[in-house]
Order: sequence, then C-alpha cells, then structure tokens
Amino acid sequence: MASIRVASRRNGASRPRALPWRAPWSRSPVEVFARREVIWTSTDKPAAIYRVVSGRVRLMVSRPNSAPALRALLGPGGVFGTRTAAGGPVQVAIAEGAAVWSSLEDDVEALCTSDPLAAAEVAWLLGQSIEGERRRIALLTSANIPPLICRTLIDLAQAHGVPCAHGGTADLHKVTQSDLGDMVGASRPFVSTYLNALKRRRVLGATSRGVCILDAERLQALARPNSSGPPG
Repeated sequence: MASIRVASRRNGASRPRALPWRAPWSRSPVEVFARREVIWTSTDKPAAIYRVVSGRVRLMVSRPNSAPALRALLGPGGVFGTRTAAGGPVQVAIAEGAAVWSSLEDDVEALCTSDPLAAAEVAWLLGQSIEGERRRIALLTSANIPPLICRTLIDLAQAHGVPCAHGGTADLHKVTQSDLGDMVGASRPFVSTYLNALKRRRVLGATSRGVCILDAERLQALARPNSSGPPG
C-alpha cells in the first residue's frame, strides 16, 4: 500500500525541480503577495506564465449565479496562467501569502526557442500542470463522491501536508470543508458528514488548524473508485 509522503523541513526530498536561472527569469524578480491578494485573472493582457516559488495560491473558477469555486490549491512549483486556462471559464489566482515568479509568454517562448534546456524545463512544468488537470477530470468522471473526498485528501496531504506532531501521518492546514466540496463537486454538509464519519473511525483526526490523517492505509483503501461510504 502506497504511503502519503509529506515534505520535510529538514531536507529537499519533496521540492520541485528548479528552473534554470536565465533570461527572462533573471529579468523577472520574484514578487511577494499578501493573503487574499489577487495575483492573476484569466482575462489579463498580455498573456503571462506564473510559477509559485513559496507559499500557496488558490486557483478559483467563476460559476454562474454563485460564488467562485476552488479549482486547485497550488504550492511551490505550481504553474498557472494563460496557457493553463485557455478556453475555460474565468479563473482567478489568489495568494495565501505567496512568492510568485512570472514572465510574459512572448519572453518565455523566445527563451525556449534559443535555449533547449530552458524549453525542456518549461515543457516539464506545463506538462505537470496538464497531467494534474487530466487526473482531476478522470477522477471526477469515474468515482462517486466518498472516494473522491479521500483521494483529494491524499493529494492535498502529499502536496501541502506537514509532518504530524501527535502520532498521525500528516497534518493538512487551512483547507475547509467548502474547499473540499468545491474540488469534488459536493455540498459542504455532505463533506462534513463524511469527514465526521472518518473521524469516528479514527481515519482522520482534528487539529486546531485543520485535519490530521491518522490512518493513511485505510484512507488509501477508501479512495479506491469502487469503495462506498461514508464508513459506518
């Protein structure tokens, strides 16, 4: 059974690959954004590419007659911008306190034309973003809601979890029940009911800042597409 791997503050095992520090990167300083500050919208001109250097960014998507929904929670190495939002609804990137690198798409394309190594790095980053979106769509169309909640918790813990200080596998901070509902297409009350059932079974625990994954193996089992829930 695969385990949940979280980043350690003492080593770089989970850090993303670094981009080559060349033009236009050398001409584009990293910018720090405060919590709830808007970094980008998909209607911005001219087109640009962004990469999260540190902190977290909430990628929100507009919905008719409703509040924007959380589409993705991006950590270091996460990429967003015009190329990742083409043809879809309006998207907005909002900082949770983040440092972000950005560059105009024309500058990136010019660099990639002249520097094969830089082209490979950019292609790798965009490929990771596209693969993550394909996986998200495949899960949404192939599984019922309870396994989706478990799979989303696992993915979030691997990307944003911190080592648990009280015996669990990982702590996941500042992810709300509404966030989970947005990401799996469920209502907040449904998510709340299911999370409470997982807590009664000691699969999850509660912390002052979020949730704790106590039993990663059982959570992995409940994330299988044919799994039913909530558990009794």
